[in-house]
Amino acid sequence: MSQLQPVTISTGPLMPEEVIAVARHGAPIELSAESLSAMAESRAVIDALVTDDKPHYGVSTGFGASPPSRSPSSCAPSSSAA
Repeated sequence: MSQLQPVTISTGPLMPEEVIAVARHGAPIELSAESLSAMAESRAVIDALVTDDKPHYGVSTGFGASPPSRSPSSCAPSSSAA
């Protein structure tokens, strides 16, 4: 039995063959250093929006019919969840 090569997740698109390798054949995945850096940068933006006094739709407010209501910061995911 041959060992499946890992699929590296980066900041670019995946090829259909890579998706199939993971979804159908159980190929392992790896996160590139570039993708980890991009996720950290995105998380920093969300953290800043959560602590901002201004409402930000879907971050510090509800969605859909409830956007005017402010979500308590205790509902926001903690940085340790990342």
